[in-house]
Amino acid sequence: MFGEFPPPYSFGKDDLSLSVEMKEGHYQYRRDLAGERVEKAISAGMNRLLVHPVEPFYTGTETAGHLEIEFPALIIEPGATETVFLTFPVEVGVFVEGLRDTEIIDAFSLGRPKFSLYGTTRRGVITRFGRSDRHREIPAVDEARDGVLRLTVRNQLAEWTKVSRVVLDSKEMHLYSSEFAGLVAMMRIHARGVADVTGLDRPLQSGMTRAHDFFTARRILRLDTASHLPGMERKGFLMDGGLS
Repeated sequence: MFGEFPPPYSFGKDDLSLSVEMKEGHYQYRRDLAGERVEKAISAGMNRLLVHPVEPFYTGTETAGHLEIEFPALIIEPGATETVFLTFPVEVGVFVEGLRDTEIIDAFSLGRPKFSLYGTTRRGVITRFGRSDRHREIPAVDEARDGVLRLTVRNQLAEWTKVSRVVLDSKEMHLYSSEFAGLVAMMRIHARGVADVTGLDRPLQSGMTRAHDFFTARRILRLDTASHLPGMERKGFLMDGGLS
């Protein structure tokens, strides 16, 4: 379902239908998902409709700014580095390419979003939560629901360490896509029960291209650009749970 399409456009599969057509002098966008309908009139010249995976922070609670993935525990020996592949939830973003700019007009999730609290009620963060099997190679996914995260875990301690989850700050998620969405991240375990997680700005595999700049998407749909402005320094997320 992902790609770039000239209007008019229509797509339908299972409980989802998308369409754009000219009506009453404007382009009319319509999305019907399991009986929930969204309609928008677009007063602009439209070159293309862009349908792409986006980070899973646009639907559900507006307080979630981190992605948390729980997976079967991995025990890593001292000084070792291990790479695993995990799945993570994605959402679908619909963009309009006009004469001068590209703007997002809709974002939705095909699954029911799940959320969690990582940490304590005083110091914790609200996360978009998902569970994943642990894979040695890139797994097959339903591209409209899940992406693939390549996670490299480096145990810098002189003792064995068990890892069972990873948490990524939304500012650390550098999304690339082709047939599916991909992320790359590094976890460095540098103290007992403590690790830094950093997103890497590189494609998961060859042929993937960098996703659209979603600072614009957040401005339109979430109105929270303060911590997402281009050029701001980005730091990794400090984990102090899910390791032992």
